[in-house]
Amino acid sequence: MDPDGTRQPDHPQGQRTFRMPAASSSLMVLLGLFFIGISIVFLVWTLIEPGGPVEVVSKLFGAVGAGVVVPFLFREARAIRTLAIQVDAQGIRSRDARGEIISIRWTDVRLIRERRFCQRMEMEDSLGNIIRIENQIEGFEELRDLVLVRTGWEGKLVGPDGVALLNGEPLLPADFRASRLVFACLPLQVIGVPLLILLALSGAIFAFWLGSTQQIILLLVLIPAVIPAAIREVLDFKWGIRVERGRIILRGWLRKVIPLEDIAFADLVMTRRGVAVLPSLFLELRSGKGMVLPNMREGTLAILRALRAAGPVPGLEEARSMADAAGPEMPERIRFDSEFRYLSFLGYCFFMIVVCGVLSYDSFFGTLPLRKGIPAMVFGVFLIGIAITVSIQRKWAIILEADAILLKGLLPRRIPFEAISSLSIRKCAYRPGVRVVLELRTGNPVESPAVREGSLALYRAICTRLRGKAETSPG
Repeated sequence: MDPDGTRQPDHPQGQRTFRMPAASSSLMVLLGLFFIGISIVFLVWTLIEPGGPVEVVSKLFGAVGAGVVVPFLFREARAIRTLAIQVDAQGIRSRDARGEIISIRWTDVRLIRERRFCQRMEMEDSLGNIIRIENQIEGFEELRDLVLVRTGWEGKLVGPDGVALLNGEPLLPADFRASRLVFACLPLQVIGVPLLILLALSGAIFAFWLGSTQQIILLLVLIPAVIPAAIREVLDFKWGIRVERGRIILRGWLRKVIPLEDIAFADLVMTRRGVAVLPSLFLELRSGKGMVLPNMREGTLAILRALRAAGPVPGLEEARSMADAAGPEMPERIRFDSEFRYLSFLGYCFFMIVVCGVLSYDSFFGTLPLRKGIPAMVFGVFLIGIAITVSIQRKWAIILEADAILLKGLLPRRIPFEAISSLSIRKCAYRPGVRVVLELRTGNPVESPAVREGSLALYRAICTRLRGKAETSPG
C-alpha cells in the first residue's frame, strides 16, 4: 500500500541508485574557495598594513577563522559526491563519505523516524544499523514512497524522541504538537509585530512632522509591505493539530475546523524554503482552496496516518482515479479563474516602480543626489522587466470551449483537444501543491496555473470534455 493508502506502484525490480544533486557539491567547493580567498586577503592585509597589536591580532583571527571553515566545506563536498542510496527488491543500501556501506533488508526494518530539523528520514534495523535519507537527495519523494511501500510503515513509525507512534490503529482523537523551537520563537513573534507597528506609526509621525519626501515614500513602502505580512504571519501561526472522527482542528490564534468531508484529497508534498527541503501534508478542499498543514513534532507521516483513520480521505492518486472513473454526467465548469497571488505581486511591483520613479525624478530635477537616484532608476527598470515578463507568462483564466482549451492572458493560447495526447495531475516540483499537466502530441507539456476552483475540479472537467470528444469522434 502506498503512503497515501491508495495504490502500490509497479516499481522496477532492478537496482535503483539515488544521489545528491551535483550542484550541491560544486556549491560547497565554491564556498571553500571563497573562504580561502578571505583568509588570503586577511594575511596580505596584515603583511602590508600591520597596524597596532590589536589590529594585527584581529586580522590574524579573521584569517584563521576563515581558514578553519575550509576543511569542513571540502569534506562536505566529498561527502555529497560519495553519498548514494541503492534500493532493490531485497532491501536498501547506503554508502557514506568514508565509503562504508550499510545494508538493511526490507523485512528487517524496525523503526522509521522523521527528522524535520535535520531534514532527513531515518531507518533502523534490530541490530542498530541506521540509514539516513536526506531530503535534498534527487528523487527523494519517489525514494520515500518506495521505502514506505516496502516496509509497511504504519506499525514502525516513531517520533523524534524515539517513542513508537501508531502501533495498530491510531487512537482518536490524536493530538500533535509543534516543535519546541517553534514555541521558543513564539514570544519573538508576539512581541515583534507590535514593535513593527509602533515603528511604522513612529515613522509616520516623524516623516510628516519634518515633511521629508523621501521619508514619506519610505513609510508608504513600509506599511503595505511589512505590517500586513507580519500580522498574517502571527495570525496564521498554529501550535497544534487535533484529528478527531470526521474533522481536523488547527489550533492557533485563529482556530480552524475542517470537516473531513470537505477535503477533496490529502497527500505528501515537499516544501522548499531556501536550501531547506521539508516534507509537508497538502490538503485540497472541495471548494478549491489548497493548504499546507503546519509541521508538527510527530512528523507528517503520523498526521497522515491519523487522518486516514479518522475518515475516508483519498490521496491524490485515488482522487484522480475517481475522476477518471466518473461518468460524463458529472457537472463541469466552463471557466476556471487563476489565483490572485500573482496580481498582488504585480500590484506591489507597480507600487515600487512608482516609488523608484519619484526618487529618480527627484534626483534629476530636485534635491536628491544622483548617487541615490540612479540605483532607484535601475531598480525600477528591473521591476518593469519582471512585471512585463510575469504579465506575459501568467494566464488569468482557463476556459473550456467546445473543441479546445483557452488559456486566457495577455498572450492567450488555444489548445485543441485533438492536440492533447494525455492528461495528468501531478505534484509541483517548485512549491507545495498540485497542477494539471497537458501532454501534447507535439511540443512541451503545458502546466496549468493554480485555479481558485481547485486543480482536481479542473482535471475532472477536462477529463469529461476529453471523454465526450472521444465518444463522439468517428471510429
